[in-house]
Amino acid sequence: MANGIAGLATSATAHAAVERFLLYQLRNSIIQPFGETAEQVFARVSALRDSLDGPQLDDQGLVNADSRNIAVPDGFVNMIPTNIRGLTFSRTPQMHH
Repeated sequence: MANGIAGLATSATAHAAVERFLLYQLRNSIIQPFGETAEQVFARVSALRDSLDGPQLDDQGLVNADSRNIAVPDGFVNMIPTNIRGLTFSRTPQMHH
């Protein structure tokens, strides 16, 4: 069972990385009706999700804006959200939305 769960987690991470890469390619595109770039909309969605899942800061935008909290240099694409040590975040079932 552990192998199955690990496989699902790996698959989900791979899908998320592809989605983030595609969104990063579109980061400067204006999204209607918001009148904001894809990067700005993604950052707002990320901030909203982060406000809903508890006090930890584990939801991150497409581009790193603060290298004190993430293992990606400022301004670089953030393919897989990680902590400062480059470790992915663990989440409870309640934290997934």
